[in-house]
Amino acid sequence: MIKRITILLLLISGFNFAQDAINYFPQSFPHTWWTFDVYNLDSNGVRIDESKRTKLDSIADFGNYFDKDSYLIVSKTAPDDIINNVEYKDSSFLNFDGALAEEYFGFFAPADSGDAIDTILYDFISSIRDWYPLFKFDSPVGDEYLLLDRDTVITVLINDVPLDVTLNLTVNGQRVEDADNIDTGIGNFDGVKVFVYNLKFKVIVPLLPPPLPPVEIDVVTIPDTLWIGSEHWVIKELRPTVVTEDLEIFGIPSFYVFGEEKYLADFDMLVGVDETFADNIKFELKQNYPNPFNPSTNIEFSVPSASDVKLSVYNLLGQEVSILVNKNLTAGNYKITFNGENLSSGIYLYRLQTNGFNIVRKMTLIK
Repeated sequence: MIKRITILLLLISGFNFAQDAINYFPQSFPHTWWTFDVYNLDSNGVRIDESKRTKLDSIADFGNYFDKDSYLIVSKTAPDDIINNVEYKDSSFLNFDGALAEEYFGFFAPADSGDAIDTILYDFISSIRDWYPLFKFDSPVGDEYLLLDRDTVITVLINDVPLDVTLNLTVNGQRVEDADNIDTGIGNFDGVKVFVYNLKFKVIVPLLPPPLPPVEIDVVTIPDTLWIGSEHWVIKELRPTVVTEDLEIFGIPSFYVFGEEKYLADFDMLVGVDETFADNIKFELKQNYPNPFNPSTNIEFSVPSASDVKLSVYNLLGQEVSILVNKNLTAGNYKITFNGENLSSGIYLYRLQTNGFNIVRKMTLIK
């Protein structure tokens, strides 16, 4: 159970959230990217300077994702000396409607995660996939709004007796007072919108027979604060270190959920991410995004010189189900959209073959 709670807290903590919301988003699509300085916090909530790493976000596309017109933002995080060599592995989707900004929470588990996440936990978090009204720019200051309230049931042993226990996750959002003079790596911001999200995790245990009510145990509450700057979007984020309750009844001691600070370090609306951060072009096949997907996903690859290129999709039986590319291409970076509308849910392989180069990656289709 402690494994489930720990993994859930780590994953959900990234849930990673009358004025038009779009005015707070960059207005120069698609050539926009952000870089952030990211730090871990220790058990006392103090920043660990040596933990510094860089997070890079870039607007990759605008289109219909998960039934809504939305911006696709791709992200990667690594120490700043190797960030250029790291693939984009994370993605988020933003839809704007008047004063409302919605984000799609997808929990895209790595295709090669194997047994790292058990079935119950995976099914629970998969059930959370949906659009959420993360930012309500016209919400009165101080008013709290519910974003999520979801349960799952697991069986635990208490004194060698199996017992069904309910795990409950709720997420509440709240707009707080606007802020001025917010310092970032590109200067100070005034008129910043501030939102706080509380992720509350509790266990519901039927220790006494009905009709007596079950016992509710608050495990932990994780606050996450985001500062939104005009035409820049997120300029700062803070998630403090918190400690869980001691769940002695399950033999689980309290433990820390370590916090994180993130500050905008650089921002550009003129140069696309490819021109700014790409090293010399090399043979490369990137992880598809989104992943898992339904029904379409993007596959990016690069070739450094004119080559005969074949990009195909296979099922786990080794049968070729789709040929996406099969021709001579000039040097460059390419993006192909694969539509799995006519395929069943499951894990598929996509393979890039060029002159002297052959690589295979996994992707997951979930309908």
